[in-house]
Amino acid sequence: MPDTTSSSIKVVQLNVARRSVAQQDLYSTMIDNDISVALVQEPYTFHSTVPAPNTLKVISCSSESSPRACIVTSSKLSVQNQVQFNSQFVTVCSITLNHSVLNLVSIYIPPRVNTRNEIVSIDPFLSKLQEIFSQLKGFTIVGGDFNSHHSLW
Repeated sequence: MPDTTSSSIKVVQLNVARRSVAQQDLYSTMIDNDISVALVQEPYTFHSTVPAPNTLKVISCSSESSPRACIVTSSKLSVQNQVQFNSQFVTVCSITLNHSVLNLVSIYIPPRVNTRNEIVSIDPFLSKLQEIFSQLKGFTIVGGDFNSHHSLW
């Protein structure tokens, strides 16, 4: 498992498309390769929770609906869930490494056209990211599935 006394960690991002096999492969890859953090979109859920082995922690919103974004960390990391920012589509947490704060953001933005063939604006999601960035201290890593083209990227 990752060395938590180090000043560096490995972070990956993946949309597992709500597939149990893809999520299990991610977990195995994390454990086998000392990956400390995964920023996950469209996680596989069981009864609205994201299952994981004991060596990993899952951070996600606590609501009745299944999360569309979550963060999976090594259980050896000291993680602070930033619940004030979390929703079904955004998960935020912070870790401290060598007295420095590292913020982690996992975001899922649905496709531009929903199942009712209505155009979905990404502006509320971008506003949410702006709000998060304005309030967090320290360094921030964002990983997500944005499902959109936008001038910001």
